[in-house]
Amino acid sequence: MNTKASQRLVGFLVRFLVFAGLWWVLAEGRLHDPWLAATGVTVAAAAAMVVRPLEGCTVHLAGAAAFVPFFLDRALRGGIDVAYRALHPRMPLDPGFIEHPLRHSRARTLLLAWTVSLLPGTAAVRIEGDVLQVHVLDRRQPVRRSLEELEKRLNRICD
Repeated sequence: MNTKASQRLVGFLVRFLVFAGLWWVLAEGRLHDPWLAATGVTVAAAAAMVVRPLEGCTVHLAGAAAFVPFFLDRALRGGIDVAYRALHPRMPLDPGFIEHPLRHSRARTLLLAWTVSLLPGTAAVRIEGDVLQVHVLDRRQPVRRSLEELEKRLNRICD
């Protein structure tokens, strides 16, 4: 087997194991049911075939491992903030768009846009030239600083 084919096989196996692990967590470890186990294997294999790494991005596992608690913290805080704003009688909102300058490769730009859209209260709307346009619920918040911190952390995952 040539080197490129073996790299693709290893990449597939790693993605399969990650998706199988996620399935196991979602199934709460109850894989003694043959139907549930077969479904998990099928879904993990299909996801591993469809999901491809970003071209031009070498993933660093240490950076990814350090990013997970940061992301979960931001997602939890963002969810609490969005819920507070939705339930507050005056709904303290100042929605709008901000522009974030892009300084990195296409792979890093896409990773940033995808991650921003996963966080509550923000959505990546457009990438135009070297600018990412982001919709936010409150322009008065330090969104630019948060985006810079997010980008810095993502740069530790993908180079």
